[in-house]
Amino acid sequence: MWDNPSMSLVELEVGQTAVVESLEGASSTTQRRLFSLGFVPGEQLCLEQRTPAYVVRLGWTRVALDRETAERVSVLPDPGTCNAAEHPG
Repeated sequence: MWDNPSMSLVELEVGQTAVVESLEGASSTTQRRLFSLGFVPGEQLCLEQRTPAYVVRLGWTRVALDRETAERVSVLPDPGTCNAAEHPG
């Protein structure tokens, strides 16, 4: 187990899964937008791409975030990896 498992979404590797822990330092407008897109505590996500935008899969939804917004998403890394075949898009 990690000493300090919490990390920013931008620290994940492509293909890594994590669980949303919180939204750190985001404005209330950004928090509402992220919540409405599915970034709620306990939700599992998968980082599919880092450039030119951070593309995250939450269930059957794919969301593209700029770096500034992605930095606000605090996650707990999951030892698993995501598989694009799980949710064909």
